[in-house]
Amino acid sequence: MKKFIIFAAAAANFLFAEAKSVVVLDVLWPVPSMMSYYLGDEVEFKYIPTPAYNAMANSLSAKYHPNHLKTEHGNSDNFEEITAFGADIYFCHVKQELCNQLENAGLSVVRLSTNSGNSNQHVVLEEWLNSFAQYFDVKEKNEQFLADLNAVENEIAQRTKDVKKPKIAILKRIFPDDKFTIANFGKYLIEFGGAESAFDYGALSSQKINMEELFSVDPEIIFISNFTPEMPEDLYNEPKYASLQAVKNKKVFKFPLASYRPQAPSIDLPVLLKFIAKISNPEIFADVDIKDEFKKHWKKFLNIDLSDEDLELIMNPKREVGKLD
Repeated sequence: MKKFIIFAAAAANFLFAEAKSVVVLDVLWPVPSMMSYYLGDEVEFKYIPTPAYNAMANSLSAKYHPNHLKTEHGNSDNFEEITAFGADIYFCHVKQELCNQLENAGLSVVRLSTNSGNSNQHVVLEEWLNSFAQYFDVKEKNEQFLADLNAVENEIAQRTKDVKKPKIAILKRIFPDDKFTIANFGKYLIEFGGAESAFDYGALSSQKINMEELFSVDPEIIFISNFTPEMPEDLYNEPKYASLQAVKNKKVFKFPLASYRPQAPSIDLPVLLKFIAKISNPEIFADVDIKDEFKKHWKKFLNIDLSDEDLELIMNPKREVGKLD
């Protein structure tokens, strides 16, 4: 079998026909799932981060890409261990020191950022997809995908331009010591999902907040990410949250999970924006059926016909998906 070799320089656009072996390093947790669905079995994973593996093992990836669940996984940054996989291409975060070591060793490296456009999920996702298009035949698919994403953003903006937008918060992780992290991509998701952020992201010195800070903004709606195992019922059944208006009004929602934890860069982003918009403005988006949106989106871009059982798992993700180690 030919090996598929990718050089980091943009000018070296060599494309071979057969499977490519890939290592994805820590921080780039969404990349394995994205490549699995977007590129299918053309990708052979040698090593991926454990949080990425957990998401794949407890979602539809286990059904549609079971071969990828044989992949070795961990969170190593050891040069010798990583290079021993002998992969054709190494994906790493642009600021990882290990990237420099791999490049200096003459290996093929692609550097990706997670905070382009001030953590604008659209900008980051576009950069990632375009990096794939240098080496894989996905340019046309990327153009269609990004056109759909632009159309969804514009539609939500038009429908909500004259309405009072609810204040919402996205809780990325919930810790036992009454601490929380808020989503680093939260500002984009909230604003383009037709709502307003309960938090001033520009004023925050860090993404970790405490209980007092959560109560001080008292969001009308709370979304819980798939980076934490907690579910809405955990907030409803815990007396310390009882006076939050989102809890009192039963307005706490778990994000769906289709190809990956959708709060991170995800090929399900257009549908996630509609999900946020429908919950934030239910009367305006009463005509939107989120399950139907997932079905159409997956058929168009992934050529997968989602079953009713698939859709139930997407809309009701397992707690285990939130396990990161």
